[in-house]
Amino acid sequence: MKRLVVTMVFVAMLFSVVCIATPIGYYGFESGSQGWSFGGSDANRDSTRSNKQDSGAAGGSWSAHVQDDSSTSHFEQSFDFSGYDSVNITFDYYPESIDSGEYVQLFCDSTEIWRFTNGDHGQSSWYTTTVEITPSDCTLDSSVQIQWEGDPGLSGNIDDMWVDGIDLEGIIAQQPPTTPTSITCDGGNCNNTFYSDVELICSGSTDPDGDTITYSIEAYHGQQGVGSIAHDATTTNQGSGDRSFSHTIGGGNNRLLVVGVTFEDSLADKVVNSVTYNGVTMTQVDWARAGTGYSQYTAFYYLLESDLPSSGSYTVNVDVSATPTRNVMVGVSSYENVNQALDDSCTSNTGQPISCSITTIEDNSWVMSVVGNGGGGDYTYSAGNERYELDGSASSSTGAGGDDIDTSAGSFSVSWSHSGNVRQALVAAAFSPANTTVYAWNYIGNHTNGSSFVWNFTGINPLPQTDVDLRCRAKDISGTDTYSSYYDPAINMTLSLDAPPSLPDKPAIISWVMTKKKGDKKNQVEIVEEDPAKITFVESTMDSTQTISFG
Repeated sequence: MKRLVVTMVFVAMLFSVVCIATPIGYYGFESGSQGWSFGGSDANRDSTRSNKQDSGAAGGSWSAHVQDDSSTSHFEQSFDFSGYDSVNITFDYYPESIDSGEYVQLFCDSTEIWRFTNGDHGQSSWYTTTVEITPSDCTLDSSVQIQWEGDPGLSGNIDDMWVDGIDLEGIIAQQPPTTPTSITCDGGNCNNTFYSDVELICSGSTDPDGDTITYSIEAYHGQQGVGSIAHDATTTNQGSGDRSFSHTIGGGNNRLLVVGVTFEDSLADKVVNSVTYNGVTMTQVDWARAGTGYSQYTAFYYLLESDLPSSGSYTVNVDVSATPTRNVMVGVSSYENVNQALDDSCTSNTGQPISCSITTIEDNSWVMSVVGNGGGGDYTYSAGNERYELDGSASSSTGAGGDDIDTSAGSFSVSWSHSGNVRQALVAAAFSPANTTVYAWNYIGNHTNGSSFVWNFTGINPLPQTDVDLRCRAKDISGTDTYSSYYDPAINMTLSLDAPPSLPDKPAIISWVMTKKKGDKKNQVEIVEEDPAKITFVESTMDSTQTISFG
């Protein structure tokens, strides 16, 4: 027989349904029949075997017993199962001498819900099982009969089944709350402009189990923070004299293009006249020269987002004053999410390793550098990313470029080592990451059913901000402790800190009293006002023009 075992810890079941088990009754038969009715001589409260006491502890002296296939071979009791979604019945049983084809049945009203048959497992020992009774088995109402039956499954008085420790538990399946149906802002429509504080009320959810509902509210808005610089692409080129080649720049925001140029010359008179990208002249960061006869020259250039074209391939042109003795070596790198200003730069023309100190002003700033050496060999970058390395003519000069992240703002050392170290020139530049506005759903607060949540959004940056959306969902913390689906009405609200100016109070009514004194050619005008402090000028004459101002 297939056995159905139901675990009695009902937490986080399928569909997020939480079940609560309520004791209905426990029967160890120690104190009597405990409401069970026995059919007659072939069913009885018996002291031959026992496995449980009335407390549920092991042991005892009594149990229920059925034998034979007579009409009196049964015991039963009626129960009130109304209000339960299902009922679990757990019991111990001891089969003995039940032959092939013989069986004992368990009924809920007239429906068989369990059967033991010879061959299911061994006999002459105690076993335990749990059976779930559902509305598909029998109607869970106020009068449900539970019955063990030996007729017609048994054949004689030597066929026995003892039952003990019957435990009945009613199961109530709790359900999560329904999806909310409304959000209000300051008691009205949320598609408006709001200042500083706004009272939010989410409503309309119901809980089938009557549990207290808590509404969780989220807002979709932008929040500004420091982003992360990202490397886009690097292109290299070298050869005699001026250079012209293509570099493909990607898309993105707040882009930066840097170009490093280095070469060796037999006379210290060659320089870079200009570097352009897509025909736009690039800004020189700085330059450095090492040596007096044969000399190594290094220069560094950059271009910001405002002068960069859309993503695609464009031409880099490097114009040198005359053809140097050795190859002109050029490295181009592009980046995104870069603050659009040079923070600092440094140069060096001595030392091994060659280094210079630069100051970064933001955490996670990037330091880009280019270095050249008047001899053959290999460069080693002290940290970060070596983006390229070039060997000049006949391996008699070397150029390299790379970048590094300074995780903590402050002084940073740029350092390159070379295996040859003939003449070296280094230029480095520091750029901060750009401020980036990230749009996302953010939890902002909650309130219980019937109350509200006041959202103070002054910490959001930037402000004002438009197209802000709201959504909410419901949760029954004391019940299933699970969320409903979101109510998301696609709100379009504006958040602003600049409240419109308030209108001045309506001025009080002023009465004008005109008097004429005998023999006086001037007409006097008297102004009567309840609050004299509001009147700056309180008397005028009819033959002159005066200004009366009110506070």
